[in-house]
Amino acid sequence: MKFRSLIIIAILIAGCSGTNSTRFGSGEKLVRMKGSSTLDELIREWAQRFTETHDGIVIEVQSGTSSSGFEALTVGETDLATASRPLSSEEVSRLAVQYGTLGVTIRCAKDALSVYVHPANPVRTLTLVQAGRIFTGEIENWKEVGGAPVEIHVAAREAGSGSSAFFRDHVLLGEEFTSSATTYPSNEELVLAVMNDRQAIGFGGIALGDSLVHLRIGGIEPTVENVRNGSYPISRYFYINSIREPKGAAKKFIDWILSSEGQRIAQNLGYVPLWEAE
Repeated sequence: MKFRSLIIIAILIAGCSGTNSTRFGSGEKLVRMKGSSTLDELIREWAQRFTETHDGIVIEVQSGTSSSGFEALTVGETDLATASRPLSSEEVSRLAVQYGTLGVTIRCAKDALSVYVHPANPVRTLTLVQAGRIFTGEIENWKEVGGAPVEIHVAAREAGSGSSAFFRDHVLLGEEFTSSATTYPSNEELVLAVMNDRQAIGFGGIALGDSLVHLRIGGIEPTVENVRNGSYPISRYFYINSIREPKGAAKKFIDWILSSEGQRIAQNLGYVPLWEAE
């Protein structure tokens, strides 16, 4: 099915810091975007492709966290905030108090979090409970889950990361990450850390970490098809947030993202489109 209408959800319920900023296109109409580094590759590809066919519009993309994107949105430093999690109730309350609006959130693609290990690690599957117990520190040795008798080195994203918040809520069931975890400011750094440590375990988007082993969770492979059919248990949406309904160049960009062309790009990068892209 093809849908070109803007999917907008008024936020009645419950969106990674960096300074890497890139401009795409040329012209006077500027759309500023900041937020989750998890979406970096996707947002930058969208921006580049969109501005190739939309003269006069500039898309400025700045990497950060879901939290820093929201912060930039509330102080007027960005027009759109990208996020790998929904806005929190505290963030929605802040919008209500500061702007008299609940905000607008737009689902732009679907993704899942993989649990990564080094290729030399013999472990290939964990239950969701085992994964949670590893990242909270209850399980500290690989032998407890069928691996070698060596200590587990936990790698996680830094505080403020949407991926970290989603993983904590859905895998750790609200518990905190083990105090022995090493945290990283970006997905790329986390992937590299796991690749350089045979005892490490980490997590990130299924489209990332090609050189790592993506563990089965409950026997289910973290594949696009399993995310699409709902069988893989750690899946999520990506979001674009704004204070009010986007207009002008921002609306044109979002409408294009949600078109079959924009969704096909997400699909080609290994993400799950909101509908079948042709």
